[in-house]
Amino acid sequence: MSPVHGPGAGEPLVNHFRRLFDCDRRATALLVDALRGAERAPERALERLAHTVAASEVWLSRVDRTAPRPDELFPKWGLNESAERAEAVGRAWSERIGSWTDTRLHQPVRYTSTEGAAYESRLHEILTHVVNHATYHRGQIAVDLRAAGFAPPTTDFIAITRQKA
Repeated sequence: MSPVHGPGAGEPLVNHFRRLFDCDRRATALLVDALRGAERAPERALERLAHTVAASEVWLSRVDRTAPRPDELFPKWGLNESAERAEAVGRAWSERIGSWTDTRLHQPVRYTSTEGAAYESRLHEILTHVVNHATYHRGQIAVDLRAAGFAPPTTDFIAITRQKA
């Protein structure tokens, strides 16, 4: 059984988010490997990766006020810095989610947007957004890789979690 598989019906919702974030981490690592393997990684793909990682850091800092926040949402990091930060923020999310309960997932989180507006969202809504945002940009990066003549890795959730029957 894959490490992302877990209990079935009746399992705590928090387990679902643990698996989503585990898959998110694996999918990002696959893209990083593909970008490293490209003789010249597309610049737009590197920009998208940096933004995706920075956004995850921003959301983590909103959920956990002790987590560091990046200086900007669209940083000019190179591949190595983005990869290191992606792994670090992925580990940080896993550590946090690993200690949460379903009750915690339904609690509100108050935060200020990058435009300075005050908002409140339930934690599970934020977690869903973080994963969806990363998935969206991984798709764009795959298009960038393909346009540059490289085969992108498969990063679909089902491809990472499924098992042969």
